[in-house]
Amino acid sequence: MKKKFIVAAAVILVLICALAFILRPLSFDDSFVYIAIGYMETSLGDSAAPVVRSAEFSFSPQDGEFGQIKQVLEKYSYHHSLATLFGAAGSNREEPGYTLTIGLQYGDTAQSIVITQSPYITIGSAVYRVGYWGNAEVVALGGEIRAVLRLD
Repeated sequence: MKKKFIVAAAVILVLICALAFILRPLSFDDSFVYIAIGYMETSLGDSAAPVVRSAEFSFSPQDGEFGQIKQVLEKYSYHHSLATLFGAAGSNREEPGYTLTIGLQYGDTAQSIVITQSPYITIGSAVYRVGYWGNAEVVALGGEIRAVLRLD
């Protein structure tokens, strides 16, 4: 009886730790000094051949877009997921749709964020969710950044 209680308590403790890991938001360091963004949109043309539209942007703190993008990134919460634990790929960049690759420069270091229409985003080399459920928040995040860049 005592052994079953210890095993059950250990299982519950592991589940609580896993839940705390998944629900804890990523702390977002907003001290970056430069933003570089690569945008690529793939769609299928009339002949079913892929059509690619791309653009590149860069912003420093003096640019109005810098502050707008910073506000958009700070507005959302980024969370670990089971995909983070198991190292799953964040998105399939071969599918039709858009890919935003955001590079944030922090003095001597940099961090990348890759956003697609997938419910996951990639920050650095790890996979995260935006919000807790579904992909509505990641779609809104991508839409807001695209609006700042005047891509729509």
